[in-house]
Amino acid sequence: MNYLNFLWKRHRFLVFAIVLLVVNICVIFTTNLDHSRQIRFVSTVCFLLFYVVSSKKRNLFVLGALLFFLGKDIAIQGYETYVGNIFYLLFGILAYGALIAERLQKLRTIKISSSLIFVSVLLVSANTYTLYIILDMIDYSFQNPFQVILFYTYGAFMMLMAITAVAYNNLYNSTRSFIFTLLVFSFVTSDISSLLAYYYKIDFCYYIDRISYLLGFVFLVNYGLNYELEREEKEQLELLENSQSDTSLSHPKASSISETKASLLTYTRHKDEQ
Repeated sequence: MNYLNFLWKRHRFLVFAIVLLVVNICVIFTTNLDHSRQIRFVSTVCFLLFYVVSSKKRNLFVLGALLFFLGKDIAIQGYETYVGNIFYLLFGILAYGALIAERLQKLRTIKISSSLIFVSVLLVSANTYTLYIILDMIDYSFQNPFQVILFYTYGAFMMLMAITAVAYNNLYNSTRSFIFTLLVFSFVTSDISSLLAYYYKIDFCYYIDRISYLLGFVFLVNYGLNYELEREEKEQLELLENSQSDTSLSHPKASSISETKASLLTYTRHKDEQ
């Protein structure tokens, strides 16, 4: 409900995002790859400016991620060159690193659950296999081993970002953690579909890439600007930490006796009222 209220208050942001999405799709449909990359860069600039102008207090990690994505979109203009390819991967690593760092500082109290372990192992296995298959197919495009190392590092950061999002949502299970999960998987979907489109010539994937990429920015800017959800999440974390502290300090047997006494007292009062 808070999320819907936020969107209603920021209706101009929705219109702004929809216009950018429509323009991007039209450019992809009617022009070539170079023009598509240029409008992608313009879109990133627009989201960055919107965040800077609209933010009351700036989240440095969100701002850093937006700036690194901007650097990535500058580098993609010359992706076929050695320098362009190197900086595209480097800025991508830095952008994902900023998002990971933003959440890791909040995950100190996390408990490792079986579901988290299962999802982590699944993501690691799937990502490693995908990277191996893709690299085997596109190895000819890399000019030296440094590019291969960057490619695997990029994939590792993408995987770690996904695991961080799952862990974050597992701990908080809040609207804000869900938004963060959506933005992460939007960027992951964009990366995978862009590889399929560019190297495997699956043209339809260019649309999936761009839609996912822009949705990632919509969720990222939303995440950075939604101060109400951030405040609620902090209060939720404080309650969680206090609950864990009380549980660890109290004796299980004494707690059970107290609960029994409380139940008996409630039952007695209810009986007297009858």
